[in-house]
Amino acid sequence: MLAGEQFCHGDWSKIKKEYPSFNEGELLLFCFSSAYIVALLHDTLKVPMDSKRIDVTNQIGGVPVDWALGAFIVQKASNQTDAVHPEGDKILPEDNIRHGERPVHQSEAMSLGRHRWDLVEFLRWGASDRVCKFS
Repeated sequence: MLAGEQFCHGDWSKIKKEYPSFNEGELLLFCFSSAYIVALLHDTLKVPMDSKRIDVTNQIGGVPVDWALGAFIVQKASNQTDAVHPEGDKILPEDNIRHGERPVHQSEAMSLGRHRWDLVEFLRWGASDRVCKFS
């Protein structure tokens, strides 16, 4: 059983006592987030459940990496290498996300990428002070 499943199937009265600083809505959102993150990483992006490529951290070499998970997901989910500009040109590497910034290229072809930032912000919130680094 995954940690998220254990949490979600636990005794809610005990869970509320164990995490008194969170209200019930926040605890339910953590439950949802755990299922959503597994579905996104494993079912959608095909990251194996036993993968050692993902490590939880908040810094790499003393540098905050709160953007790393979002950048990874946007890059993997949007197939940037196959993206095409509305005029038919390939989107150039410099149009890709750099250091957690929003896409530099602001064409309609990138609108899907902009919508993915909603997901990124959700995952950043759900992970609070933890982010993933990928090796």
